[in-house]
Order: sequence, then C-alpha cells, then structure tokens
Amino acid sequence: MIIEIETIVSGIFSCIFIVISLGVGIRITLTYRKQKERMYLLVGIAWILMTESWWPSAISFLIAISTDGVGLYELPQIYFIIGNVLMPLNQSLWLIAITDLFYKEKQKIILIIYNVIAIPCDIILVVFSIINPASIGTLDSQVDVDYEPLVMLWIVINLVIWILPGLLFARASLKSDNPEHKLKGKMLILAFILFGIGGVLDSAQLIQVATYVVTTRIILIVSAICYLGGFVLPEWMKKILVRNK
Repeated sequence: MIIEIETIVSGIFSCIFIVISLGVGIRITLTYRKQKERMYLLVGIAWILMTESWWPSAISFLIAISTDGVGLYELPQIYFIIGNVLMPLNQSLWLIAITDLFYKEKQKIILIIYNVIAIPCDIILVVFSIINPASIGTLDSQVDVDYEPLVMLWIVINLVIWILPGLLFARASLKSDNPEHKLKGKMLILAFILFGIGGVLDSAQLIQVATYVVTTRIILIVSAICYLGGFVLPEWMKKILVRNK
C-alpha cells in the first residue's frame, strides 16, 4: 500500500506532538515530588491522556513505514479503541484536579454525573468499534480518521469539558497579585484556546493537504508548550517571556 505525502506528514507530526506532550506531562507530574500537591500528578497525567486521539495515528504510521505501508488501515477496530477508550479516565482525573480547587463540596456528584454518562458511552463505542466499525468512522488513510457525527459530537462535548474548567482555573490565576501567577494564567488561556482550535480543526479534516495538517499540529504543539508554562513555567520559558514583555 502506497503511503501518500500527506499521510507521511500527518504521521510525523502526530509523533512529534505525542513526544512533546509526553515530555510536558512527565515534567508537570514530576513537580509533585517538590510541591507535594496532587494537582500536578493529575494535570500531568491528564494532559498525556488527552492526546490519546493522536495515539493510533502515530502507531499506525510507525507500523506502516516499518512494514508494508498498511498500518492500522485494515484494523479500524483497533484504531478507534486506542483513540477513545481512555477518555472517561482522562476526564475524571481532570475533573478531580479542577474540583480540588473549585467546588470541592460538589466533587463527588460532578464525577458521578460525568461517569454515569461517559462509561456507558465508552462501552458502546468499544462494542460498536468491534462489531460495526463503520458506525464509528472511516479511515481516510493509514493515519487519519473521519468520525461519524455522533462520535464527533461526543468528542466535542469532552473537549468542552476539558476547556471550560481549564479557562476557569486560568481566570483565577489572572486575578492573583503575583506576576508569575498572572503569567501562568495567560499561558493557560492560550493553551486551552489553541488546543480547542487545533483539536477541532484536526478532527474535522477540512482539507487533505500537508500544509493544513502541519498548521493544525503546530497549533497543538504550541498549546502543549503553553500548558507546561501554565502549570510549571520553567526558568528557560520565564526568561524568554519576561525578556519579550
């Protein structure tokens, strides 16, 4: 099976995004050892899991270039399951992190409401991925998928659940009198807005050209870097941002 140039570009940038996101998630998670706040564990792992939608693209690409060029193209069941099965876990960790900071008294009810809806949806998605993959989506290439409207709606709902609480946290940081906290708040706003834009554009696959893919993945990569700055703000990043203010 021939691997088109657009597929190669998409696969490479999926891998780059995942590697950078893994580094971001690990860096934030390791901050727990110093700060002893479980928020860092939760938001670090949550970011890694939030990139799950791009895992099958990268895996399929790596298999394709190392074997016969097929990747997971003929195994859409595996592609769909890898890309979606951990969504309830990811969102639960994220909601725990946010409700630790806001609405602590409503944490249990928020998690129960979400999981009562999310877990059955997840089970249905896995079952239909196995028995009728076409009802979930269609693989346009070895690395890109065109999801059915109901699945896209579920993805967008979870994207909103991810972004809105994140903006709430960012807004609280902006109200701080600490300049560093304000800077982190700005970074988080950028992170969530860019991730939302990049996620929607990437999922929609409006046009199948290399420049479109590169643009959407770069937006996602920048969102990952901003997410790191919003929670950890490494010294190298602080020097760059303060110098350019």
